[in-house]
Amino acid sequence: MTDDVNGDVTRVCDLFRAALYRKMMTPKNVSKGTWLSMSSYEVALRIEDELRELETALNSVTVDRFEGNPKWVAAVLDEACDVAAFAAMLADPERRKGVRP
Repeated sequence: MTDDVNGDVTRVCDLFRAALYRKMMTPKNVSKGTWLSMSSYEVALRIEDELRELETALNSVTVDRFEGNPKWVAAVLDEACDVAAFAAMLADPERRKGVRP
């Protein structure tokens, strides 16, 4: 059972890591520059914005229609990547100071 869980976790992490990398490396996002010049408050505000966008994506289809809807899944993954990216950005300066999340 542990092997099944490890395999599932690894598969989902690999999927998310690849999606997050693709998202962050788009020309649009690369041209925005680094987040290190943003204050923690600015990054936290962006997380709040992205959480609202994720909620909108999650609610964009009715429960009885989301199974097998690749556009819905892609929209949710896209917004989840935004939330994760800004959460990582918020944690990054803290890690550089020696603080671990």
